Amino acid sequence: MGEAGQTRKQRGWWAPYLYLAPALLLFGTFIAYPVLRAFQLSFTSFEFLRPERSEFVGLANYAEILRDPRAVSSFLNTLYFTLLYLPLAVVLPLLVAMLIDRVRRGKMVFRTVNFIPVVVSVAVVSVIWMWLYNPNYGLLNSFLRRVADLTGSEWIAGLTSWNWLGQSSTAMPALAAMCVWHQIGFNMLLYLVGLARIPKELYEAARIDGAGPVSEFWHITLPLLRPMIFLVFLLGLIGSLKVFGQMYIMTSGGPADATQSYVLYLYKIAFRYGHARFGYASALGYALALVIFVVSLISFRFRRSGSGEAP
Repeated sequence: MGEAGQTRKQRGWWAPYLYLAPALLLFGTFIAYPVLRAFQLSFTSFEFLRPERSEFVGLANYAEILRDPRAVSSFLNTLYFTLLYLPLAVVLPLLVAMLIDRVRRGKMVFRTVNFIPVVVSVAVVSVIWMWLYNPNYGLLNSFLRRVADLTGSEWIAGLTSWNWLGQSSTAMPALAAMCVWHQIGFNMLLYLVGLARIPKELYEAARIDGAGPVSEFWHITLPLLRPMIFLVFLLGLIGSLKVFGQMYIMTSGGPADATQSYVLYLYKIAFRYGHARFGYASALGYALALVIFVVSLISFRFRRSGSGEAP
């Protein structure tokens, strides 16, 4: 009986792999193969409309990125967006999380209300904010008109017909504000998890010693919340470097390429600019992946050196 059971076990060694097969098939078809295929295309001059002319060009596509003024400007636009978005995306959710954490009643309601924007798609949020920014009947300019009427301010009155997405000076900040609002609920939730893990006894001991709210924040909350702050920072940094949908829907990169992000330019190279240059677009994608990898590595190094951990 023991030998028969052992034989059945030997015959069923493949059973776990059979259960994994559907997931592995999906992973290989929709993730692994496209990633490897894009890497191979990045070394070729492949054009989707003329595949017969494809040839191996080595690092020529990567060298072209440095010579392409629109690629450089789109990357600088992405960095500008990151500088606008990231500080607010890290600090504002922390303030909201701390306020909600101190609420005694209705805490679940406040969490839900702040998290609702996260579950709404980028397309829907973009359309809503396009209406909000509309220079003629948008909610923002309507609010400014009311304020101008009440205060008599000529400066505010001059903004009542401002085209927020149609002016180079305000288009990118307007997009950054929308992205901060869209992600504030997710980052707030991460902070709430971090705050829940801080022992309440530490605050009680600090109050007994005469510490105030500011001292509690600097000496208890902030040090113990540092890993979660780093996580929010890193996720926000990677997300801002890959930003695409908001620019594509709301401005299409305009005005005058002022809001053209790096990924939006990659998309236009692959699908908009005539020849469907999949080879060059793949090189753009892998160049961005390399930048994200290096930036993430540097961020981890700084975190370790700041916390005194061994590398």
